[in-house]
Amino acid sequence: MVWVMQGAQSAVEIVVGLILYRWMEFVAPCLDFVARISLDGATQSAPQLRAVVDHNRKDQIEYQLMSPNQQPIALTSLPTSVGGTTIIHVDTLIQTGDINGTGIAVGTHSTAAVRTGKAVSTP
Repeated sequence: MVWVMQGAQSAVEIVVGLILYRWMEFVAPCLDFVARISLDGATQSAPQLRAVVDHNRKDQIEYQLMSPNQQPIALTSLPTSVGGTTIIHVDTLIQTGDINGTGIAVGTHSTAAVRTGKAVSTP
């Protein structure tokens, strides 16, 4: 995942690599760290992250950052299975209501569908 954050006088590019088979262990702390980055030098409050499970798109889970006025900002979508291996069982996930400290919301996704496969590099 690559994010570019732009402030009034600076910008930063953040590159995060995750093993798709183990993303559920690392994505919440990673996104928490990224959400705390401040380009204006002010102390950031603890971000509120949530994972959205859409019953119509059980092949992926969308992570969102909640803005101060409680508007969701889509960050990324991650697959529930990779290469035929199930990573998260959505029905169990909704019952427990938690992915390693990230609240679960049942709703609709706003980001594009997740694609898993070989990465393509360009020269």
